[in-house]
Amino acid sequence: MQTPICLDESIKSVRDLRLAIELKSCRYVNIKHGRVGGLQSSLDIHNLARDQGIPAWIGGMLESSLAVGSA
Repeated sequence: MQTPICLDESIKSVRDLRLAIELKSCRYVNIKHGRVGGLQSSLDIHNLARDQGIPAWIGGMLESSLAVGSA
C-alpha cells in the first residue's frame, strides 16, 4: 500500500509498537501519554520508534496544555 499509516489508538504499549514494527504496519506513531500509561511508557515508545526510524509525535486526550507540554 502506498498510503502512509499513522498508528494512534492501536498503540497502548511498547509491545504494541514492537508488533506493528514486526508486521510493517505503520510509518508514523502518535503517542498519547494518558492512553499509554504515563510519561515513562511514552518515552519508551518514543525511543523504540526513534530507534526504528519511525517519526512520532505526542498527542493529547483530555489533559491540560501544561500536561501535554510536559510530554
